[in-house]
Amino acid sequence: MSSHIITLLAVAALSLASFACSQKEPAPSVSNALQRTLDNAAADLVNIGELAVFDWDQLYIFGPYASPSFICERLGYDKPKCEDANFPQVGEGESLLVFLRRDNAVRKETLSVRVAGFDRQDLARPITRAKAVFVIKRVTGGAVLSCKECRP
Repeated sequence: MSSHIITLLAVAALSLASFACSQKEPAPSVSNALQRTLDNAAADLVNIGELAVFDWDQLYIFGPYASPSFICERLGYDKPKCEDANFPQVGEGESLLVFLRRDNAVRKETLSVRVAGFDRQDLARPITRAKAVFVIKRVTGGAVLSCKECRP
């Protein structure tokens, strides 16, 4: 009887270990990685395509006060898809980064404007992963990021 219990416990332990190992760790925060890059005073570029280590192909950046309906309009989402995406109202002191994969939002992150703001010309427009390289302009109290290859 005790050998059956030991066998069952061993099988249960192996099953649990196997399940735990098969679970993917969530990708690290892009906002935190961006903060670390900006903490390096020598950095003059930040490549969000490299910092965002998950599967995505387009980035949209929304500035302060962007409403969920505005975000959905810019993404071309209909009402049901918009409701499913559950976009927040962007607050006064933040930007919202929306990462898409095949036109579906796969990740949303807020970034405090104290960390960095974005050039207005880069807001609410698609930026491909390959072009998500931003020039860092240091300003009092933070930085302004401007997409390097998004304009002619």
